[in-house]
Amino acid sequence: MSEMATTMITPTRRRMLIIVLPLLALSVVIAGLIISQDLLPGTRPYEFSTERAAVPTVTVDAGRTGVDLDLRAGPAGRIRVYGSGSYSGEVPEITVSDDGSRIDADCPSSSSYDCELELSVEVPEGTTVIATNRDGPIEAQGFNGSLRLSTRDGQIRITDAAGPIDAESDNGRILVEESSARSVSAKTRNSEITLELLRPDSVDASTTNGTIGIDLGPCQPYAVEADAGDEALIVVPTDPRAPRTVRARASNGSVFIECGG
Repeated sequence: MSEMATTMITPTRRRMLIIVLPLLALSVVIAGLIISQDLLPGTRPYEFSTERAAVPTVTVDAGRTGVDLDLRAGPAGRIRVYGSGSYSGEVPEITVSDDGSRIDADCPSSSSYDCELELSVEVPEGTTVIATNRDGPIEAQGFNGSLRLSTRDGQIRITDAAGPIDAESDNGRILVEESSARSVSAKTRNSEITLELLRPDSVDASTTNGTIGIDLGPCQPYAVEADAGDEALIVVPTDPRAPRTVRARASNGSVFIECGG
């Protein structure tokens, strides 16, 4: 009769198994997390910050996709640039020129699913800001310097601005709120324009496919030119010789101009 070999688990070996097996399981979990970092989108965080001495004019160019641009009036004497977001492909890029006059930001990945970036720029009051964002929105708040903002497919929203405004978009909405700017120009092709102003001297608004709504603040005479494919409703005192002017054109939409708001 053959004998069957029996392996005995000694107390020492049992203690080693109790220690080693959980460590092996933990290693598997950690390896899985590392792999998921490489495979799943939006898992790597991105942070950026720097500052420069103030300059009279700052130009901001936000890149191809996935960038939200936030512009704000900040403390005197400094330009501050912050970036935050996530990515799964190529690392987002933010560059600031040595003198602070130019800021470039981009998500190199071709898809917004691979990269999300919020760029925040603070400049002193009185700074002229020229900003372009191709496929993302622009928000600007608290400026009394000139603003020249443009997008291709993103909304432009301007709040509490006192300096001249020039906003232009191909397919994005333009919204100006609580603005005491003396000169306002807003142009888009395929969206609406809403302007909430306080006694401006000159307003020029145009869209191809959208509605224009303008609130001029306290009522006073304006020289008004309004051209609408649909309805045009003018509820302001009009005088063709008035020094203040409003021009509004909506090829395939309505125009509403009012005062007293």
